[in-house]
Amino acid sequence: MVHLSLSQRVKVTFITSFILLSLISLVLLFATTKGIEDYIFERELILNIEQYQQAERRGEKTLLPTVITVYSDVSELPDNLGIYIDETAIGVYELDHPEDLDYHYAITENAAKNQQIFLFDVNRIELSEDLEREMFRYLLIGFIVLFIVFFLIFQLVVKRALAPMFQLIEQVKQQTYQPKTKQNHDFKYQHPEDNELGLLYKTFGDYSKRIEKFIQREQEFSGFASHELRTPVMIIKGATELLQLQQDECKHLAKPLARIERATHSMEGMIEMLLSLSREQYRTQSQLQPIDATFSQVLHSFKEQALLKSKVVQVVGELSSTIQIEKIPAEIIFSNIIKNAIQHATASGIEIKLTDKTCVISNSVMKAQPGPTSLPEQGYGLGTLIIERICLQHHWQYKTWIDNDHYFVEISFDEPQVFNCV
Repeated sequence: MVHLSLSQRVKVTFITSFILLSLISLVLLFATTKGIEDYIFERELILNIEQYQQAERRGEKTLLPTVITVYSDVSELPDNLGIYIDETAIGVYELDHPEDLDYHYAITENAAKNQQIFLFDVNRIELSEDLEREMFRYLLIGFIVLFIVFFLIFQLVVKRALAPMFQLIEQVKQQTYQPKTKQNHDFKYQHPEDNELGLLYKTFGDYSKRIEKFIQREQEFSGFASHELRTPVMIIKGATELLQLQQDECKHLAKPLARIERATHSMEGMIEMLLSLSREQYRTQSQLQPIDATFSQVLHSFKEQALLKSKVVQVVGELSSTIQIEKIPAEIIFSNIIKNAIQHATASGIEIKLTDKTCVISNSVMKAQPGPTSLPEQGYGLGTLIIERICLQHHWQYKTWIDNDHYFVEISFDEPQVFNCV
């Protein structure tokens, strides 16, 4: 299905309406011309008949025009015309066009009640077929020229009418992709507010200010939350480092301390990523790491959880060791999709296919289980919407689907690019 823009729909409507109106007007013009022409011929025939019969009653001799001939019976008509006259009632008629010849005839009675037939040859008076075709050609050429002129005028009118809308679109793009400054804080327009365009500009301007205030409040909250979250994380991190100094004396603390250290590290990465998403920054303060090393670290951290859930993770293939990606967002994504597979798989087998820079994870699901958007919460407390935003922010490809009672997640990583912050 083809979706047309506003200007295209207006143009199509104008062209269709113009053509239909013009065709109807041409048909009406020809029909009216033909009707007027026949009426004139009939009136002329009637006037000549009245003059002839009046002179006949007075005993005078009146000559009819050379194009009008009188007959006392149908049998006296020429053979090529008589067969087409089937009317017997008194009146004026038009002869059907035998051999492309046009005639009008009238059936009357004289004073002696004898039938008379008047044949009016209008071939030399009426427009010929050739002349009609010539006129039609001229009308068609005139219609085409008129259509082109009107279309050019209409094109200019539409362009000028839609210019303020495109100007507004450009201003919205500048407000979106450029930092807010005093110069471009408000939308610039020259239309009064009671005008449709002026009202549209004012509505967008007010809405833009509301969104800007909302973003400002969100950024202030994100900064405050970041400060409040980082403080306990740093305390936990410092306490963990102190406890690690006593590992030689307390061997049983090594494993719990390692888990606390990994959780603290993950919490720091999550805070950094959430702040990046809330502030719409396209780069996080994250070091680059080979994609295969990042995946191996995350997979290793979930081995114990997979054993507790009686799940077997089968890895086929390997990721590239030369592609560098940002460590924090990649860890968050790998952790979420692996933890999902372990938590929601209905069978013991979980398959992970790796090819260069693409990771596909599949696990079995229940037949009655709804689509992927209804899955419970993901790892790190982040849902699939957050994963989508991370992938969109870093230009990574993210897809999910269900096929043959298996839920698939595919992530395709690209090497990092340099972007300006918004």
